[in-house]
Amino acid sequence: MDNKRFNVCILAATLTDLFSNELVKGAVSAARRLDINLTVMPGKYLGIQNINDGFEAFYEYQYNVLFRYAANAHFDYIIAPVGTIAYVYNNKLKKRFLDSFSGTPVLCVASEIDGYDCLEFDNKAGIISAVNYLAERGRKHIGIMAGSSENCECIERYEAYRESLERNGLVFRDSYLRFCDMSYDCTEDAERLFDENPELDAVICINDIIASVVYNVIQKRGKTVGEDIAVIGFDDQPFAKEMTPPLATVRADAFELGSRCVEKAYNYLSGIKDDRHLVETRFIPRASCFVDKHFIKAPEMLFVGTTSEIKKNLMDYISDGTATVKDAEMIFTPLSELIDHLENEFFYTRANESSVNDAYQKIVDVFRNDKAFNGETSKLYMLQENLCTWLIRNCL
Repeated sequence: MDNKRFNVCILAATLTDLFSNELVKGAVSAARRLDINLTVMPGKYLGIQNINDGFEAFYEYQYNVLFRYAANAHFDYIIAPVGTIAYVYNNKLKKRFLDSFSGTPVLCVASEIDGYDCLEFDNKAGIISAVNYLAERGRKHIGIMAGSSENCECIERYEAYRESLERNGLVFRDSYLRFCDMSYDCTEDAERLFDENPELDAVICINDIIASVVYNVIQKRGKTVGEDIAVIGFDDQPFAKEMTPPLATVRADAFELGSRCVEKAYNYLSGIKDDRHLVETRFIPRASCFVDKHFIKAPEMLFVGTTSEIKKNLMDYISDGTATVKDAEMIFTPLSELIDHLENEFFYTRANESSVNDAYQKIVDVFRNDKAFNGETSKLYMLQENLCTWLIRNCL
């Protein structure tokens, strides 16, 4: 292989869009690491002038012209997040758009279109975990603000919601489903959802922006988010944990998605096999989905319940403060192993001096591991004291 630098283009919607902004940041980070040229073309959204009569939407097509330059610029590879820039298109129109780049390898992002390599979030796993969580805590009437009926990611999330309702033996009514605009312009749909279904005690939202609108609608009706009606979003945008109450959501890391897009481009151009098509998601429980979720901000509440419950609490707590699933696992794994060791050594037999010294050293080693804690040492510092309190409380 020669020493030519690869020239990769990533298409984007407006960079004021939080998701697109993080996606591009991740792509830029990977491009620097892999030493390739990356061109960003922010052409905004396709086709919305046909469904939105707003003044700005009418002229949106002028920004879309940038995408034509990508088709004629002879890039080595094009990353096309059609799930965002063409979210109002059906798959047939998305394919027509992708076909316009004929002659250049294209990665289809956040959608799955026949004939194109793709990369998207694992939409199902996070939604299933969220619905299971609600069902386990007695929520029986769960609606969904499902976004666009033409968007394949929205459909995947809706199907996961239906699958999880069925597994948990929960009722579904047609009125529980509201397809809606995927921006702040969905208030009317949220109002209708509650007007037609006053019994709802939980709502799954296809993104965090929709969830913020649902918050407003619930509060205007004199009800409390997280107590009367649980709300869960999707994406874990930076504002989610700052909402009142903090928004439970499915973490879909746009930065990681952008980084993986560039990695796939690099692997393709380097002749390296890369068959991965999904980026992991994880459900992050916060106060909007259950009133007793105090342990997210109170480490002393983590060590309550059985060992398995404590581990579940720890994973939720750690996930809430880490950027990726990999980071969370890096922190959680040694803690989980330490808890198992302490339970086996001290809960059922009287400890000798050697085992006490050994346990002390293991605790010190785990909490000294800066690499494993990946910058989260300050947040997790109190865990050591609470872990020791839990151990003393359960020792023979």
